[in-house]
Amino acid sequence: MSSLCAHALSGLPEVRAGDELAELIVAAMLAERPARSLRDGQLLVIAHKVVSKAEGAVVALSDVHPGERARELAAEAIDPAQARDPRAVQVVLDESQEILRAERGVLICRTRHGFVCANAGWMPPTRPRPTRSSCCLPTPTPPREPFARASHS
Repeated sequence: MSSLCAHALSGLPEVRAGDELAELIVAAMLAERPARSLRDGQLLVIAHKVVSKAEGAVVALSDVHPGERARELAAEAIDPAQARDPRAVQVVLDESQEILRAERGVLICRTRHGFVCANAGWMPPTRPRPTRSSCCLPTPTPPREPFARASHS
């Protein structure tokens, strides 16, 4: 019988551009009690937001100048009181190859990678007054080599 079990990893610091994410993850795994290790058949799943942050794939919203289309889409929220920041919508447009659907503030996009997802994989900032935002990486799959090196250190 097959099973699926997930464990969240605690102890990771705030990741910044240039951080060696693989080393941070392996150190956090080893620091847990009992220490965790990966075995054959196990997967390590990493949210693209943290990979984007480590790779420096972030956008300073203060540097974004929304176009007319971004302003129009930002105003189309379900509730006018929840209208989106036009700069954030411009980031989504910039990350998109094509907008497949735009309805009531929801954008379904085809990314440069060919993925179809909400907001082109863009992650809205989690702070009340956002200044920076994570984007999809230019390459959707990070290389495995740093994780292999870090796990054998």
